[in-house]
Amino acid sequence: MVERLKRMRQQRERQAPRPRPRPASRAAANGNFEPRFHPGDQIICSPYGAGEVLESRVEDERELLVVAFPEHGELTIDAAVSAARLVEEEAPPEETDF
Repeated sequence: MVERLKRMRQQRERQAPRPRPRPASRAAANGNFEPRFHPGDQIICSPYGAGEVLESRVEDERELLVVAFPEHGELTIDAAVSAARLVEEEAPPEETDF
């Protein structure tokens, strides 16, 4: 199923016209856009699952990530389109004194 989704995405990208750039926001115009993801971050995204961020860059107000996925290899994804989110590390359980 994942292979089929990848083929469908590639086909859409080849057929679809390039999207027009959106107007620049104040943050991007001022150069203050802070990326949400950094190299080494563990993420989960749809439809690829868990992976590790290798590179993060901002292009046309979009955060593009190069992510290493165990089952899919290295892919470049748009963080917003793929619904990428950070994997929160579990905190050790708190000890209680009784």
